[in-house]
Amino acid sequence: MTTTSDTPAGPVFRSRYGPQQLRDLLGLAEFQHERAMQTGIIPRPDAAGAKWSGKVALQLYADRVGIRRHAGSVPDLGAERAADLLTARLGVQVEPHAVHELGRQGRILIVGYYKDHPLYCGRTLETWQGIDEIEQANTVGERLTADRAANRLGIRKSDFAHLVRLGWIKPVAWGRGPYTAKSYSPDVPLYRAGDITDLLQDPAIDWDAARAVPAGKRSTLAALPARNTDTPEGN
Repeated sequence: MTTTSDTPAGPVFRSRYGPQQLRDLLGLAEFQHERAMQTGIIPRPDAAGAKWSGKVALQLYADRVGIRRHAGSVPDLGAERAADLLTARLGVQVEPHAVHELGRQGRILIVGYYKDHPLYCGRTLETWQGIDEIEQANTVGERLTADRAANRLGIRKSDFAHLVRLGWIKPVAWGRGPYTAKSYSPDVPLYRAGDITDLLQDPAIDWDAARAVPAGKRSTLAALPARNTDTPEGN
């Protein structure tokens, strides 16, 4: 059974609404409906068959503008799409690793994962204005291969391997190398540029001595004490 609203231009109301029917009535995308459900703006179904009664649907329809505003217009996104969105919104280049860095700092909330990759809060992305924070995250969040990390430290790759082995630095993610087939998992460790900067400033390491070791000689870094060797932080 259906009834029409008192407003001539209004929608045709039903006695019960399934999820898709309610989304259509309120003009919501699926992610908006899910957010509104999670926060309680849309209540749990109150009718048989996990549906909403016409009475509840009519109440929600009256507040549809507020519901859409609360839910936001940007879904939760992975780092690449989030970076593209922020680049377009703010007019500055935002790298995916900057989004990862802002998530690492807790400035952009990680709200879930898709295939082990973080999803970043769409409502934060929609309102983000921190250009200075992005520029800093672009720099410190850059991800370096072992070769590039060693070059930045001014040491040999074999020296850098000692730092990794002893837990003085650890990868924050894994990428695909030039010879990694797409059918295989990423197998190249990537290191955070900010961690490299921290190493350069660590008074426990004599960088001049490490750099002075001639080719073929054992690295002074091999004698460093071991530090905690946790697993990588994430993707």
